[in-house]
Amino acid sequence: MNLRTIRTIAFKELLETLRDKRTLMAMIGIPLILYPLILLVGTQAIVYRQGKTDRETSRVVLAQGVPAQVVAWLGEDEKIEVVQGDETAAAQGLADKTFDVVLRPGDTEDRDTHATVLEDGGTLPLTLEFDSTIPRSAAARGRIALRLHDAADALVSKRLNDAGVPPALIQPLDLQRSDLAPPKKRAGNLLGNALPMLMIMMLGLGAFYPAVDLTAGEKERGTFETLLATPTSRREIVWGKFFAVVGMSLATGLLNLGSMAITLWFQLKQLTAAGPQAAGAVDLAALSITPLEVGLILLILVPLAVLISAAMMSLALMAREFKEASNYISPFFLAIMLPALLVSVAGVELTGATVFAPIANAALLFKGLLMDTATGVQVFGVFMSTACYALLALQVAVWMFSREDVVLAEEKGLPLTLKRSQFVPRDRPTAGISIAAFAIALLLFFYVGTWAQARELISGLVITQWGILLPVAVGLLWFVRVDLVTALRLRLPRPMAFVGAAMMALGSVVLVQQLTFWMSEYLIETPEAFSQGMTPLLAHPGSIPTLLWIFFAVAVSPAICEEVLFRGAILSGLESKLKPLAAITVTAVLFGLFHIYLHRVPPTTLLGLAITWVAWRSGSLWPAVLYHLINNGLAVLVVREVIPATWFGQKELPGGAVELGYPLGWLAMALVLFVAGITAVQTLGSRNPENR
Repeated sequence: MNLRTIRTIAFKELLETLRDKRTLMAMIGIPLILYPLILLVGTQAIVYRQGKTDRETSRVVLAQGVPAQVVAWLGEDEKIEVVQGDETAAAQGLADKTFDVVLRPGDTEDRDTHATVLEDGGTLPLTLEFDSTIPRSAAARGRIALRLHDAADALVSKRLNDAGVPPALIQPLDLQRSDLAPPKKRAGNLLGNALPMLMIMMLGLGAFYPAVDLTAGEKERGTFETLLATPTSRREIVWGKFFAVVGMSLATGLLNLGSMAITLWFQLKQLTAAGPQAAGAVDLAALSITPLEVGLILLILVPLAVLISAAMMSLALMAREFKEASNYISPFFLAIMLPALLVSVAGVELTGATVFAPIANAALLFKGLLMDTATGVQVFGVFMSTACYALLALQVAVWMFSREDVVLAEEKGLPLTLKRSQFVPRDRPTAGISIAAFAIALLLFFYVGTWAQARELISGLVITQWGILLPVAVGLLWFVRVDLVTALRLRLPRPMAFVGAAMMALGSVVLVQQLTFWMSEYLIETPEAFSQGMTPLLAHPGSIPTLLWIFFAVAVSPAICEEVLFRGAILSGLESKLKPLAAITVTAVLFGLFHIYLHRVPPTTLLGLAITWVAWRSGSLWPAVLYHLINNGLAVLVVREVIPATWFGQKELPGGAVELGYPLGWLAMALVLFVAGITAVQTLGSRNPENR
């Protein structure tokens, strides 16, 4: 590669981007003008409102029967004024703002006793009526309630003293609260729940427009072909564009963060000057951050910006126009925000697996730096893992740019009329159609399938499979005139494909169960709600018809319907856009995500990798159906105690329970069986021309 060429392309892209008024507004207008304007106006409004409330006198109307002692207490506060008003129409008077609150005695039969109840050592019931939707009324309620509480405390002390009773007699406990967290840690915890998410959002916003404009925008303008015709390599072009996007992302992020930091400092300074009620519990001095911490944050921002920019460029490159690319990137933008929300979830810390969780690890590290709790090991782990993810994303972007079918894609989308006759018949669906099938199935599953399963689990599973997944997959492919036999891989494979799939399934039952045990023990515990929802599968005793019904719902139905959707419609469409390894991986990930519960996603994704590979390698859907059937069917038979769990190497514990986890020998045998199945499918069960 020629570094001078890369620099020239990057400079050219930056120059053209900076000439765009929309970019200047997004980069400079928003951080330097809009944020300070909004925050400062908000600060001034808070300070003004608080100052006005402090200066205002609270007007209280006293109903008949309020003792003179209470009136005297209220008169000791110069900000409380007793006024005349119609206390029988309190709501109307509050709405007209003729007074702020009404103080009336509690409902008793003899109100004449209220005048002497305090002198007699009794309890005076009082009701303070106010309107919480009127700021002045709400402030008056707080002021008067505080004054009466102080007076009541003083009266209690006087009564105890007159009776010769020590105050400790009615106060058996004196519980004091002492927060040992230093001020910086408390302030960092408060700001750390929001600022890391804002940092990631700003990096994404900075990369969003350049990534779209320099890829799909050039396609739409027709200038991509001109750039490809120059004596430069694809790698130089992608590196030049990439540096432009990363530069814009970092510049926008730093401008936004700098502007927000200065504005926040000025805002807190004003709030502190306005008094503790306006500033709250935030200690301005505790919000300091050292130059080392600033440098570490900037250090992590670089690979993070590379990761986000490269991913956005790859997504935008698949689009044909600016609008389409925006639609592709918008879900990704939301996806990078979700891990950042981890910083505000109680109990989530930067330890163990979270150090290697992309984006979430950076957010947690930023919070740790603000709280002064981050360690050098955590900084190193987050930087290295983020850098690896960034290099991987960049490599994907380079690979995408090297494919002419992606860079120069001119494939038309769906006809605007959505008439079936307008679709061109084809052997396989497009990647867009496959993703649409997944999205439609997921939405219907979420809104209809989960409702049906919540009403009755077993019949709900059948409705989900045969009423949602199968009709969506087959119906959508039929509607867009895709050949169902080819797209769904309905042709029979070689016999050894079935043998190999069965061997892989038997081995993976043990391996996946062991993985699930490890995850539940060390990473993600199985939610109690999920365990309770599975109780219909465990109900005993059960008749043969009940067992067959459960087997059909849990084993047969997913083996057919889910395989038609994932290893049929989705895999066929992704193969038209991606290389086999990428198509298999994406299909497996979608299969894992479809199972929703977080603790099920990793093992289901790995299981999906194996099943998807079998379908792709054999060129047929049926070995995948058999694999899925064996996996789910054995689980049903073990859970229903038709097959003893000890047959699979699990140990029986006292009381009839079964220990999760397998002896090392059983794991080794399962692995050998699984590898033997792979070998059988690879060598004797393949009908895929690409694998011969």
